[in-house]
Amino acid sequence: MAVRLLQARHACSQAASSQDSDGSFWQPWIDSLPQRVVTPVEFTDDEVQQLVFPNAVEAVLNMRTCLEDCYEVLQPQLQEIGCGWHDFLWAVQVLHSRCFFEPSAGGRHLAVPGIDMCNHSSTAANAGVRILKSPGACQGLSALEEVAPAAAQTTTKSYFQLVAGPEGIPAGDQVSISYGSWPSEPFLLLFGFVPQRNPEDCIILFNSLQHMALCYLDLLDSENNKQEPHCCQLLSNEGFRHMVMESVGDAQQQQQQQQQQHQEGADMGPHPGYQFMFVGQ
Repeated sequence: MAVRLLQARHACSQAASSQDSDGSFWQPWIDSLPQRVVTPVEFTDDEVQQLVFPNAVEAVLNMRTCLEDCYEVLQPQLQEIGCGWHDFLWAVQVLHSRCFFEPSAGGRHLAVPGIDMCNHSSTAANAGVRILKSPGACQGLSALEEVAPAAAQTTTKSYFQLVAGPEGIPAGDQVSISYGSWPSEPFLLLFGFVPQRNPEDCIILFNSLQHMALCYLDLLDSENNKQEPHCCQLLSNEGFRHMVMESVGDAQQQQQQQQQQHQEGADMGPHPGYQFMFVGQ
C-alpha cells in the first residue's frame, strides 16, 4: 500500500506539471498528509535501547527488519517513480498512523481520506467511526436468494461514517475519536505518540514464565522473607525447587516450539504484513 501511495503522489506531481486535472483525484488528500511522521523505526540503536522494556525494543527491531525486507522486494517499483528508502519509510509511517482496521474479509487496513484527520483521545472522544455495509455485501445474501425471490438490486455501496457522540460537538471544537483500547507501546510503535492519559496502560514485569519463577524464588530467598519458617522450609527443599524449574522449563520449551512452528509457516508464504486498500475512488 505504501507503493500505491507513492505512485499516487507521483501521478499528482506529474498531473500538476502537465496541468492535467484528470490525474489529480488524490491531490487534496495527499496535500493534507504530514511531511514527516516519526515512529520508533527511525530511532537510532541507542534511542531504541532507551525504550527499556525488552518487548518494546524487540517489536521495534522486528518491524525495522520487516520494512527493510519489504523495501528490498519493492525497490524496483519504487525506482520507477524516483523513490528511495526515505520515501518508502514516509509512506509506511503515514499509513500506519492514519489507517483504520476493518475486521471482515480476513482483516484489512483502510485509508479513509478526511476521517483520518481526526486525532485520538483515550478518555474524551466526542465522535466515532462506523462502516455501513452495502446490502450486496451481506454474507448471507446469496444463500437467501436460493430460497426466496431476489430482492431489488441496489447500487448503494459500503461507506464510512464519522458520527458525533450523543452530546454532539460544538462548533469550533476539535473532533476526536478513539484509535483503540491499547497500552502505550502500540501507540508509540504505529502512531508515533503516547497518550498522556491512557487507562489501558500497563507494565510488563516478566518476559517469560522462567523469568517470573526466578524472580519469585529470589524474592522468597531474600532476607526479608526468612522470617517465614514454612516458606523457608519449602524453598530449602531441593525437590520442590527442581519441580518448579522443571515445570517452567517445559512450558517455555512448548512456547518456543509453537513460535518456531508459526515462523516456519509464515516463511512458506508471502512476507507477513498488512493488507491495505484505499477508500475513495
